[in-house]
Amino acid sequence: NFMQCQYFPIKCALIGLLINSTDEGTTQNYLNIFQSLITIYGSISLGQIRDEYLSDLCNLALPNNLENFYEMKEKNILITRTIFNMAHCVNLLDYSSWLLLLDIIQTLYNILIKSQNYILKPEEQFDIDIISSNLEMNIKKYSYDTPSVEIHEIIKKTEANITFANDTKGKGNSKIVSKESNSIKKKNNSIASNSKKQLSEEEKENMIILSTVIDTIFIDSNLFDEKAISDITKAFKDSSTKLIQNIEKTPQNETNKTFLQFNLIKMLELSIINIKRIELVWDNISGIIEELSMKNIPNI
Repeated sequence: NFMQCQYFPIKCALIGLLINSTDEGTTQNYLNIFQSLITIYGSISLGQIRDEYLSDLCNLALPNNLENFYEMKEKNILITRTIFNMAHCVNLLDYSSWLLLLDIIQTLYNILIKSQNYILKPEEQFDIDIISSNLEMNIKKYSYDTPSVEIHEIIKKTEANITFANDTKGKGNSKIVSKESNSIKKKNNSIASNSKKQLSEEEKENMIILSTVIDTIFIDSNLFDEKAISDITKAFKDSSTKLIQNIEKTPQNETNKTFLQFNLIKMLELSIINIKRIELVWDNISGIIEELSMKNIPNI
């Protein structure tokens, strides 16, 4: 009862201190308190209060201009890193927490894409070879417990059955992305990279940090318990369902498509990393695949 009564004034005070803090060390101390309180509320099953703290932290992480990575200040980066720390405390989170986290991660991903400062572009991430090699690289580099499953072997076994696109004449012949189309993409990406604003060393470091934490957030998901995996995939499914509805209402909104692409990429990664217990994720993943198969969404 004490915790329930005191959480709101403490939260308001912490938000005020964070907003007005100008010192990096002091800001980090406030964030540590924020993280500790989220952990405490999660551990004593006060999920609604935990999510209120988490939601406020997510709002504080975002810059005023959601279209521009260069608006990400040092304080935004510090808050973002705290949020990603919380994302690894899977035993203290549940379905509602993951919906909040997915919203902020999708938005950060979109900021990086819009600013042409994400390590991989969306079209590259849907190249099956790039997906597998990027995932293998990240597992070897960042995973605490590398899954005893060869990513390339899984991809090779299924690659021939994957339909990337149908021909424009409606014959339904499946086509795998060709080397020629990949080379065109790489050339376009090279042109885009040449047009980027010159990054300062600090901005480069921040870009690498954000890209890396987004890329590796589920690398160790083979260590998550069954409830955590089920909560995460259910959050992905419901988030994707909502995005599909939004795309149908406003097809010109490219942001929703970028968010949906992100969801599909991460669901694929989760499936591959947890291939030995695929039954935990299959209902949610097959549900969103079925829903997508009945829609006509360009570029998805």
